[in-house]
Amino acid sequence: MPPLDHFPPTRAEALRRIGAIRPADYARTRNALDGAVTRLSPYLTHGLVDLREVLQGVVAGHPLPAQHKLVFELGWRAYFRHVWQHRGDGILQSLHPDPLPDEAYARELPGDIRQGRTGVPAIDQAVRELYATGWLHNHARMWLASYVVHVRKVHWRAGADWLYGHLLDGDLASNHLSWQWVAGTGSHKPYLFNAENVAKFAPAPWHSPGTVIDTTYEALDQLARDPSARPPQAAAGASTEAAEEPALLAAPPDQPAWASPDGAAVAGRDVWLVHPWALGALPTDLSPETVVVGIAVADFHQAWPWNAYRWHWVGQRMGELGALRWHADAQPLGQALRGARRVRTVAEPHLAAWLSAWAECLAPADLFPEVAKRAVTAPNSFDLLDSEYFSLKKIVPTGNLKGIDTKRIKNADKTTPLFTKGEIGGKKVGDQGTAPKKVMYLEGEKSKKFATSPTQYMSLIPTVYNADTLGIRPDLIKRPISSWAELLNPEFKGKASILNIPSIGIMDAAMVVEAMGLYKYPDKGNMTKKEIDLTIKTLIEAKKAGQFRSLWKDFNESVNLMASGEVVIQSMWSPAVTAVRSKGIACTFQPLKEGPPLAQIV
Repeated sequence: MPPLDHFPPTRAEALRRIGAIRPADYARTRNALDGAVTRLSPYLTHGLVDLREVLQGVVAGHPLPAQHKLVFELGWRAYFRHVWQHRGDGILQSLHPDPLPDEAYARELPGDIRQGRTGVPAIDQAVRELYATGWLHNHARMWLASYVVHVRKVHWRAGADWLYGHLLDGDLASNHLSWQWVAGTGSHKPYLFNAENVAKFAPAPWHSPGTVIDTTYEALDQLARDPSARPPQAAAGASTEAAEEPALLAAPPDQPAWASPDGAAVAGRDVWLVHPWALGALPTDLSPETVVVGIAVADFHQAWPWNAYRWHWVGQRMGELGALRWHADAQPLGQALRGARRVRTVAEPHLAAWLSAWAECLAPADLFPEVAKRAVTAPNSFDLLDSEYFSLKKIVPTGNLKGIDTKRIKNADKTTPLFTKGEIGGKKVGDQGTAPKKVMYLEGEKSKKFATSPTQYMSLIPTVYNADTLGIRPDLIKRPISSWAELLNPEFKGKASILNIPSIGIMDAAMVVEAMGLYKYPDKGNMTKKEIDLTIKTLIEAKKAGQFRSLWKDFNESVNLMASGEVVIQSMWSPAVTAVRSKGIACTFQPLKEGPPLAQIV
């Protein structure tokens, strides 16, 4: 097992590494295996620091443009997480077939690759370094993935699963989507490399002259696209000494340090839940009586085992946080936590199927501040803005947004009158909240004011990407559902859920309040303080009564809650309903007599 001093599992070490970053050196040398890279990935994966903290720490000493390579790479990590939130388990399947269909690839990783004896030094060195340190430079990961998929014709998923198990920084989003990028199933072309590329960026022991990769990119591209072309399992000159592959374990090897869940230890008390992806500093608002509990969910690790090195690394950090350490299946973990007065933790997609049912999940910090805030305070940090209409009232008055010339936009004159005039078929429709027609046009290209009728300059290109209504499990409810009021029907006590994003969830709640006849809002999109208090009071009372199984905050949570049957009715996004259906489970995006509260428009 690698010594922990390769990556000491402390926050102090993570901060030291942030302080040691020299952006100019990083940009100049990052592609070289001995380049000035940050080696922060284990600390980011496990939450000892977050992306924004890294960026802010670097910028404090080295002002960076938004286009800097370091910002770009941090952005890739944030982007992969974003894709995971929206696609859920879809990232574990090929996003599209390219360059060959899935069936053209083998599903098992050959033994000579696992043993580091392929005869291609770049590959064998990568495998041995992986086993020795639990970490690989990104370039080495790309070479390894490209060889596995395009030279050996092994399906990217087989390689990605294997690599994930041995990486100290293994993250399903970054790892599996990176493999898809290399494979071509998540990009527009396969990533290829050759011996010349290795010689340029790797030290001498990695150089691979005279091997299968010692050829042109044209030849490698042909190889990648030829389903019948496979080199011998072990090339001539392969090392006779096999690297010993560390065992992958579904449970921590130091079992005495971990205990079974003990409900008595947390009964009636506040709990801060530490999981392997939330090993950062404890919140400053924890009371002295708060119990810190570290967990490892056996259900997850049965599917995604780790090597002993990672188990020890995570366990040591949990111990530093003073956490009780529980390892068990999800059911006894949830049962033990149920008696706590309050449970909080950091939201995490790896455990999304369970955390939202056990705890209040706090969102981790995004790489950049909320988009509207950034548009107001740092407009030069981007060239194009993707925002929602309801944010425009904050941005446009600053003068930071340049109008879009409709003369340069094909079909701008065909934009639906619902957006431009607030009409459908010549009939006026409701314009509560930030109706598009109110903020669709600017008085001039650089105006700080909205126009009251269509002009040459648009504020945003309009796109409808989602509508909100109730999602239901018709196979479990077995009767018609026609009103938002059903969300608080006692018939569904403990089986209902609602969206926990304030700007959207309160609209769903308002639809429920109106449908129940409790109040009629003059404008749900512009509530008074009294109306907000009434709406929130209704939700609090329902939550205290046990109506909600959970409050979901991201795509994966809503899909998992509905697919598992833990929830049978909830406010839901249309793509999430589709995701549940794709699992072969009945789920309906239910039309309601009151209509949807809003369409998500950008």
